[in-house]
Amino acid sequence: MPARFAGSGAPFTIALKRSTAITGAWCVGIQAVLNNYNYPGTSPPMGTVGPLVQAALDSSAASLQGATGPAGKARRRCIDTIGRVRSKIVHQVLARAIRCQRAIDRTATSFGLISPTCLVPAPHAAARSRTIVAACASFTGPDVGSCSPLPTCVVASATQTGHDLATATYGFSPSQQGDLCGNGKIDPGESCDEGAANSPTGACTDQCETAACGDGKIEAGVEECDPGSQPGSTSPKTDDPNCNSDCKLTRCGDGVVQKGGNRPDEQCDDGNNVAGDGCSPTCQFETVSCPVGSTIDVTVTFITSQDTFSSGNVAGIDISIGYPASVSFPGSQFLPLEDPSDPASRLILLGGPYNLYDGTVVTFFDYDTSIRTAVTGGQIGGNTGFMILNFPQIPFERIRFDCVSGAPLTRADFPCTISKMVNMIGGDIPPTAQPECKVTLPQ
Repeated sequence: MPARFAGSGAPFTIALKRSTAITGAWCVGIQAVLNNYNYPGTSPPMGTVGPLVQAALDSSAASLQGATGPAGKARRRCIDTIGRVRSKIVHQVLARAIRCQRAIDRTATSFGLISPTCLVPAPHAAARSRTIVAACASFTGPDVGSCSPLPTCVVASATQTGHDLATATYGFSPSQQGDLCGNGKIDPGESCDEGAANSPTGACTDQCETAACGDGKIEAGVEECDPGSQPGSTSPKTDDPNCNSDCKLTRCGDGVVQKGGNRPDEQCDDGNNVAGDGCSPTCQFETVSCPVGSTIDVTVTFITSQDTFSSGNVAGIDISIGYPASVSFPGSQFLPLEDPSDPASRLILLGGPYNLYDGTVVTFFDYDTSIRTAVTGGQIGGNTGFMILNFPQIPFERIRFDCVSGAPLTRADFPCTISKMVNMIGGDIPPTAQPECKVTLPQ
């Protein structure tokens, strides 16, 4: 019976539970042996041996007693005979290997991979073959859902299963782990093994690990680059100026503003290469001209992320918008609070879905090089799910500056800085939980 079909009361499952209990009782503190089964993601020793035994039995069952259903007494007799011979060979090969290794271990000073001298051919192979020939004389392997040619393939496959079980039984010492990488079989500690096809650029690496973004190896045809992983994690690095966390080369238009690396720094990246939307096809701020009316409206918007407002609702915020000498704003120091419903108002809060004038304290202050806006006492955020899912962009403020008609301006001329953000109990919201502050100009 294939191990994969073993239920809670099946022989394989019962044997595995029994072995787990025995090894758990007898192997406590015997680190020289336990190290042989200490592979990533396993709980030594049976957490390693159990899956390997199951895989070996499943593979053997699929090869020798596959899905082709029996029909007729003669065919059934052939299939049953293959099963009995297979089991005898596996048991005998495994028993011989264990006796051999036990003799070696009596004088050994270290314990690791089973000695190759213990992995010998199946005993009585000729007699086993004659038994199969007698039962299956009128059938080929495909006729009975088995391997081909009969009977030699059955003896070879069962012998290999016995060797695989013996190898799983003894595991590898830490210095030996990976020694069998490249043999075309998945051995302890390996997640794959494609033999000669193993490669630093292949789907199975030269370390017999399944290729993945973050392993530092570039899988051909799948990855453009691989930044490696974050320290202490398997997650890809996010700070590589040349490679994104999805193992694609950074480029203008990927939606991530990159600094440094293999190309000029980006001032912006809106995820496209379209001109006329404020961010040029080369990811630089596009220049706009001061309108004929000699005023220009600057809009401040908060861009949220999965980390934004993780501290809960926001009760206060203090931001500054810088502006160049080529523009000006009437007044100085404290500025009057204007009517947000009056289109002629110079400086108003927008708030997106929130009414920032309802029960809040709003202060505007002009330093002649920047305008500071402080809002306190109101609820200007939401919980994480509500804020992110429903309001990825929150228009916050509109400022109308005077300028010389036709004068060139870019977003870089109006830097936005969040000086302080506090939650509903007055605690500071850290910069990592604050939104991005984005300034846009009319195009």
